[in-house]
Amino acid sequence: VLFGLLFNPATVEFQFSGNILKDLLDGFKWDPTWVKAFDQLCAKPLFVPPILQVLAFPRRRDEVKRWAEGVAAWDFERVIPAHLDAPIAAGPREFAAAMDAALNTDGFSVFGPDIESLEVIEKLSRDLKSLEEPTPLSNPSPIKYYQPPPPPPPPAVVEEFL
Repeated sequence: VLFGLLFNPATVEFQFSGNILKDLLDGFKWDPTWVKAFDQLCAKPLFVPPILQVLAFPRRRDEVKRWAEGVAAWDFERVIPAHLDAPIAAGPREFAAAMDAALNTDGFSVFGPDIESLEVIEKLSRDLKSLEEPTPLSNPSPIKYYQPPPPPPPPAVVEEFL
């Protein structure tokens, strides 16, 4: 269910029967295309989940970017996500690229029609004023990331003449 709600909401539908305990266990109806969608999602390089890209990040873009630049300043080789397979071989450059994509592109261009239901929720939330209005990045330049210092030059060769 987390996959459906967080990564591919178009593939899961909640059917409320009136019995909340039963519904929490059996109220989810899965579209059979979820397997293909899951495989496509897992084949992507490091990415930000659609629910964050569509619903959360647009409302705090500058704050998210500051946090991402803080993380991207570290020297690391792996990312351990809360969901999917872990660890992912990715360093500051890949992390910054994933965050830049989440902050600067719409979810549809990254995830395709699988996120349409999130966009409907986002619009409804704005219409009901239950979420803050999205804000643009004040500085859309790419996230800066850690780059290792260049290796020291090789020692000079000194030839001795006898």
